[in-house]
Amino acid sequence: MEDPLGSYPLAIRQQGALFERNPVCALAYRVCMDMCEEYGGLHFNLMDSIEVADEVCLHLVRHAWQPPCIEQYYHWIQGRLDNNHAAVMCACATVSVSVSVMADAPEPLRELGRNMRGLVYGDGNRILENLRSAVYQQDITLSADAYGEMPAMPLALRERMELEQENDKLVRQVIASKRKLKEMEAKQYQQYNAPVYQGCTFNDSHDTHYHYGAQPASPHPSTEGKGEGTEQTDTRYKKLFCNAFGDEDTQRTNEEKQRVQRYIADHNLGNRQLDSARDNPLNRIAVCFCAKWLSLRYIGQPVSATALLRFLSDDCEIELATEPKPIANVLAKMLKADKDKEIFYDVCEYF
Repeated sequence: MEDPLGSYPLAIRQQGALFERNPVCALAYRVCMDMCEEYGGLHFNLMDSIEVADEVCLHLVRHAWQPPCIEQYYHWIQGRLDNNHAAVMCACATVSVSVSVMADAPEPLRELGRNMRGLVYGDGNRILENLRSAVYQQDITLSADAYGEMPAMPLALRERMELEQENDKLVRQVIASKRKLKEMEAKQYQQYNAPVYQGCTFNDSHDTHYHYGAQPASPHPSTEGKGEGTEQTDTRYKKLFCNAFGDEDTQRTNEEKQRVQRYIADHNLGNRQLDSARDNPLNRIAVCFCAKWLSLRYIGQPVSATALLRFLSDDCEIELATEPKPIANVLAKMLKADKDKEIFYDVCEYF
């Protein structure tokens, strides 16, 4: 570290200027004198130690934004004080406390002042603690700018700080965008899952179903008046897509078949087979398609798992890995449970 002697008043050993510029140095002198009375004298030149501390403080504020490393300061202090342990500890303690009370010190300077505290050990800790207590009692505050005409922040450092601030701003914007996207997805999910009015359902003692509303399920014309139960002739339990008269809607069946086949092809699932496993992706996809069809009123409640399976196997030409009944049972349970939201959003992209 360059020697700043000759560039400030201590070059001519003006004690008054030193204590006026840095009251912490004055307190350090008083603290050491009190300890001298208590422990019977000092074994180092007190003024030399305090003046060296002031020189270090002056150099610190002149290099406040990019100060040299702590080791460089320590060895410089040792050299100036002839490696006298007590004198070195007094100087380090004075520098550490002086920097700690500089209200306008930038962070690099503050950090080096905290690191200077680590150089104090042994009997020097007594000086440090007594000095900190005295400074606290008198509520002393220093100004780095007034102390040594602190230079402006270097251009490179200022640009780096501006980039960091811009990065923080962008990060906050990304977080806000993600939060807004989640809110929109939640709103979209609620829209897709809005309850659809399906009309009133009345069940007689023979479990005969009559629906009034979005998709009536009246008896087939061929059986009307013959006294046969609608459960045996209701096309709804045989075909997934039916018109208002209960007959199969062939146009809708063909359109949805092509939609399902396109989805399966795009996701490379053409070699998969339907089975009775809940985690089978084809089963999960079928349930999500049903949820979408319900929201669009292409089908009505209750959804027949048998009709769904017949649509997948007969119309969509998906092979079965086992008997139809266990697959239909699993589909029936999955239709009553929650659907896979991620697959559902993906399915909606095909409508």
